[in-house]
Amino acid sequence: PAGTGARPPLTDAEMREILDEVGLEPGELALANRAAQPPAPVIPTPTAPILRPRERTFLGLPTQIHSQRELPAVPSPELNRRIVRELEQNLGGVGLAEQFGTGMTWSNSEAQASIDRRPDGALLTIRRSFDKLARKRRRKGMMLGAFAGLMTGAICTDMIPSLFVALEPLLVFGGIAAGMILGHRAARMVHEQNMDEERRTLDWVGERIEVLVEAESPRALPPGGSN
Repeated sequence: PAGTGARPPLTDAEMREILDEVGLEPGELALANRAAQPPAPVIPTPTAPILRPRERTFLGLPTQIHSQRELPAVPSPELNRRIVRELEQNLGGVGLAEQFGTGMTWSNSEAQASIDRRPDGALLTIRRSFDKLARKRRRKGMMLGAFAGLMTGAICTDMIPSLFVALEPLLVFGGIAAGMILGHRAARMVHEQNMDEERRTLDWVGERIEVLVEAESPRALPPGGSN
């Protein structure tokens, strides 16, 4: 929606589009998922848990964000190509992909993604780096804050009596320091809001990939590998 940058949940039309691409009907997906499950009782969950590894920061501003999602199986090579298209459409354009026996990797100038085999399925990890943006925002915020603090200090020096003229340097430099601190805090707040939107984007992409893997899981490579 406009103003928030949040990605909406997958609609019924999007679900049908994904299922059509892998050649399944909605009813077949439910039957295939039940057939692929072990006989032991399973507690149903609407989506796989979203994992949040520790993120890199630069003076309090996040420089790299992650989204991890557990997948029911390792995608087949054919599905990996579909996943690469999904990543390129939503995360900055064409990148380099590499497939191997235990998963795949993909990266471009803005993002990286990997799928790694696990004993009970696979783990999808999506990363985006914002190091340059974080440094630029911090530098800009502190420069604007310093300028505002300098102007405020200069105005205050005109208001004090001549008896306290010795306090003028303290007011000026104190205003600059206070402005830089406030500018850094403002830059951090703006950056955090933007990173929240970017995290929602990564989660939305991960959800779409999860649906693709669930739809194809009866034909995907088993967690233990292929013979």
